[in-house]
Amino acid sequence: GGTVANFAQYVGCPNCYANCDNSTQSPRLNVLDFLCFLNKFAAADPYANCDQSSTTPAINVLDFTCFLNKFAAGCP
Repeated sequence: GGTVANFAQYVGCPNCYANCDNSTQSPRLNVLDFLCFLNKFAAADPYANCDQSSTTPAINVLDFTCFLNKFAAGCP
């Protein structure tokens, strides 16, 4: 109930990664999310680094596979 110095509370992200266009209406995941990711992937946008790799090139086919897996898993 009180405040404590040097501590943080993890609240989490309200949207899942696969919800690229941050839609809120049902269905949250649809073809627009897939197109959003494709555009970010093609533009080498940092968002497209789904697996958070740091090796060059950071955005590669593994990120595409990562997104497909997250898309297939859905959003809570």
